[in-house]
Amino acid sequence: MIQLLDCTLRDGGYYTNWDFDKSVVNDYVKYACQLPLDYIEIGYRNPLKEQIYKGEYFHLDQDKIRQLKDQLKGKKVALMLDAKFIQPAEIKNLLSPIKQDVDLIRMAVNPQDVERCIELGSEIVKLGIPIAFNLMYISTGVITPAVLDQIIHCGIPIEFLYLVDSYGGATPNQVKELVNYIKSNSNFKVGFHAHNNLEMALANTIVAIDEGVDIIDATVSGMGRGAGNLKTELLLTYLLARDTIKCDMEVLGKLVDVFKPLMDQFNWGTNLPYMISGAMNIPQGTVMNWISTDRYSENDIVGKVIALQNDKLPGFSKIDQIDNRKVEKVMIIGGGPSVMHNLDKVVRLLQTTNYKVLITGVKDLKELSAQMRAFSLCISGKQIHALKSVEAKEKEKIDEIILPNDTLGIEVNDIQDVVEKCYQLGNISYPDSSEDSPLMLALEFAEKFKKEVELIGFDGYPLSSSKGQILNRVNQEIFNHYMNKGMTLTSLTNSSYSVPTSSIHAMTMN
Repeated sequence: MIQLLDCTLRDGGYYTNWDFDKSVVNDYVKYACQLPLDYIEIGYRNPLKEQIYKGEYFHLDQDKIRQLKDQLKGKKVALMLDAKFIQPAEIKNLLSPIKQDVDLIRMAVNPQDVERCIELGSEIVKLGIPIAFNLMYISTGVITPAVLDQIIHCGIPIEFLYLVDSYGGATPNQVKELVNYIKSNSNFKVGFHAHNNLEMALANTIVAIDEGVDIIDATVSGMGRGAGNLKTELLLTYLLARDTIKCDMEVLGKLVDVFKPLMDQFNWGTNLPYMISGAMNIPQGTVMNWISTDRYSENDIVGKVIALQNDKLPGFSKIDQIDNRKVEKVMIIGGGPSVMHNLDKVVRLLQTTNYKVLITGVKDLKELSAQMRAFSLCISGKQIHALKSVEAKEKEKIDEIILPNDTLGIEVNDIQDVVEKCYQLGNISYPDSSEDSPLMLALEFAEKFKKEVELIGFDGYPLSSSKGQILNRVNQEIFNHYMNKGMTLTSLTNSSYSVPTSSIHAMTMN
């Protein structure tokens, strides 16, 4: 009998940053208990390795795990570990407190990191907790017989060896061949985890079932990283039609209704960029970041995905050494309404203090540049396109244009008359390597001056849209990172971010 694992709280956390409203979780658990689901994966138990906020279901504590275990009324509880965050010596302290409340620990396994994952797995089984290896990237062809044999002959008991279509680009033939190899060469139970970039999640899962896999993953409404996963309701409907399971469809409908508001808010699912990235085996997280922050148009993202596949990486000079002797402070100007509302006060500040001015967009550039001798631009995405509309007299005042290290898809026509002013920052300290926020670029550049940093125009985004919520969260994480590193930040205009504040009006009062 095939087993089913629902991982909505874990995989869906990529959209909510692993924070879920209590009522959503309570309703999810209530209805999941009434459905033919064997395992419920409730999130991650990862130690803090990056100075970035991630929510409760990424750092699950003992009390929450026990509470959910009790609520799930006999369902098996699974947790995910991200192997790249954890060392073998940490396993005992991390998992001993919860070993009575967890029925399965799953690890995301990079095929290039199998040996270390086996070390981690060995420490987990010493605690008496069943483990699953979730072997990633099956669509790329890197899951060779040698990789599979390394796991098959590792000498530790593995509850499930999962095949994970990380990029959503696997074909039924790939799934069939890999399942058959494991089944023919081991006694391991096999699992399958599908992503839906090419809308092949169900087709690939059907093949996996027909070839004898033992457990299948799904999420409610497909909620999951990037283009999302196989839908739990679709899988259960398919199995019900085949007379494989019994399922109360009214309860299933109520479960789907729980997640409709989140679906409306985050709008996960496949689209052209995800389709291309799936076909070309490009990471979901990279494309998801481009889409969710709305810094790029869909055409931009398609261009970036194609450029990534073709390894077209335009390079620019790197800024390493900074002469800061003439700089008293750094001023970073954002795009909030308070910039133009307080423009006269900004001008007064510039007249009294020798600032290095960094501007994070081109929206107010005409008005700002008219009041300045020189400034630097820190931009990405659509802002780079907008350079074409910037007048020559404004461009003359630009000292540097700081671009992200990811320059995929940048059009030469956008920057051809200022290309000599375009730079990158080399090694960036921010832990999320996919982040290309103008704010992050500005703070990273500002750090080189080793001066106090004052902020103008970081009002915060409206919370009425998912874009605003995501950008507020991302910006706060960026501020937190640089403040934790010791940077002195002060917002001189009203801001919804948790940063120290002062008042531009007091500073310029005459």
